[in-house]
Amino acid sequence: MNLSDAIQCIERTAPLSGAASWDKCGVQILGTRDTCAKLAVALDPAPLVMESALSWGADLVLTHHPLSLEPRFLDADTDFLRVARQFLTQGAWLYAAHTSLDVNPQGPAGWLARELDLKDPAILDPTVTTAYVVLRFDMDEPAPAKAGDWPHLASVLDVSGPSNGQMRITCGNDAVEAVKARISRDLSRVVHFELLQTTLDPMTQGFGLVGDLNEPLAFQALLAKLENLLGQGAWAMIGPELGKDALISRLAYCPGSGGSAMARAAAKGADIYITGDVRYHAALEAPLPVLDVGHFSLEEEMMRCFARELGDDPAMGSVEVRFFTGSDPRRVIHAAG
Repeated sequence: MNLSDAIQCIERTAPLSGAASWDKCGVQILGTRDTCAKLAVALDPAPLVMESALSWGADLVLTHHPLSLEPRFLDADTDFLRVARQFLTQGAWLYAAHTSLDVNPQGPAGWLARELDLKDPAILDPTVTTAYVVLRFDMDEPAPAKAGDWPHLASVLDVSGPSNGQMRITCGNDAVEAVKARISRDLSRVVHFELLQTTLDPMTQGFGLVGDLNEPLAFQALLAKLENLLGQGAWAMIGPELGKDALISRLAYCPGSGGSAMARAAAKGADIYITGDVRYHAALEAPLPVLDVGHFSLEEEMMRCFARELGDDPAMGSVEVRFFTGSDPRRVIHAAG
């Protein structure tokens, strides 16, 4: 498929409009290839992982973490230089879906809520609210082949018609101009659009989720579940003590570095908060029990889920999608004996 169309499939789940202002989502390295037959997915753009992906033949590599958050010179023998060299000599593309993916809890970022079967999960730290509108326009010609892509455009919720010679496309208000431009280009003519308001509730995006378990779990039972889901069984415990038999009814979590949302988790009534990378001084003032499982485990599984979803997406056509496992840069060691 066209490489830009593959990126568009990524951005349906991780729209750039949701990214944090400080972040660097989107294309990290501009490749020279026009088509995408193989898409590699990984958590980090680490040299060894990127080498494996490119050796596999990836035309496009999707990572969660950006290659860099600020401009840098290629003037030192660093991972930044090594990865840039790998891509620039092969013509492949590197793309990062960082906070653009984090703020969509309906997507892979919400995987733990689904595994724990949280009831009515709510966004822990809301950031973006999108209103939806309907674009209505006449179709006085057969729909072009590319109309099949319209339901998959970023921020498009629904495409209906033609009915009485009219099409209706429901999309986010912030995507109206992009959707208009794409339809006009596909139809190769000037299109007159009518903009209609919808009765749909605005959609809110943000970081983390909080919700109730189907039934209370003893703390020890929750730890056993997490050990199975995260593939590890040793974490840092922060804040008020919890006995092994303490019951957990309401749970909050945020992938990555979510220490700043501890107060929100407490305010929303969570019995425990699961996140990573809580700083020491923030930990001193933790208002509720917090399980710091590290940055890696929650997000490695998130990207594995994203790879699976992209591989199952009909819009990806015949593109082969493969997840490449990474490694946690932090290792737990034990004193001899």
